[in-house]
Amino acid sequence: MSVIKCSHCGKDLPSEAKFCPYCMERISETVIVKLPAKKKKLNKKSIIIIIIALVLVLLLAVGTALFSHFSRKDDSNNGIGDTQSTNSTESTSLNNSTAENEPSISEDDDASKVISIKDAFSIVNDKKDEDVSTQSNNSTSTTSSTTTDKNNSVSECEHNWVAITKTVHHDEVGHYETVENQRKVTKYKCPVCYEKFTSLDEYYSHFDSTHKPSYDGDPIKALRNQYTTESGYEYYETKEWIVDKKAYDETVVTGYKCSICQEEKE
Repeated sequence: MSVIKCSHCGKDLPSEAKFCPYCMERISETVIVKLPAKKKKLNKKSIIIIIIALVLVLLLAVGTALFSHFSRKDDSNNGIGDTQSTNSTESTSLNNSTAENEPSISEDDDASKVISIKDAFSIVNDKKDEDVSTQSNNSTSTTSSTTTDKNNSVSECEHNWVAITKTVHHDEVGHYETVENQRKVTKYKCPVCYEKFTSLDEYYSHFDSTHKPSYDGDPIKALRNQYTTESGYEYYETKEWIVDKKAYDETVVTGYKCSICQEEKE
């Protein structure tokens, strides 16, 4: 059997002892404290490499943004030039077709000349009206198609479900057990009747009431202070709480939510 020393009086005790029978003190348990591991510090070389990598990433992002901006600007300028050239080509072709369609008019026939000019202007105006109506129809169809695409994207959403959680606390679970303990006691033994008492006051009260001398010179009076003491151990029981399961927190899933359309489900 292994032996330990009491931390209070220094007596040798069994390793399973919880109380010292000599000084009646509880044996203190050794507590092992684990120190947290030291975090490794980054050296200067690693810090410089990280800073250079961040600067390169930032420059790459700025260059990409500038490139996309200027490319969009060039595309818009090309679109305007093409539109202007197209309009000029259409107007030239319109004038040519009008000139071809016009009948040959003599200088003396002024009325016919006036009528032909009016017809030319009416043809040009009709062409402009047709272009405006065509553009409005195209814009209307584009708007309706955009609205349809949005509705289809909402109705046909490919859900990305994300779990919705909450924390549930569970209390500690345990029970009480009866534990037997002992303590050191001193008893006082009466020299006349040999009865034992746990305190000196009880012994004197017993002696004075039971063995009271009949007169001052009675020899029994001399025995009043001739008591003897005996040391022993007294056993007693206590209730101690035994932990069966420690308290803990549990994460529970209560539902799911789409990160795109914010729809929820259980």
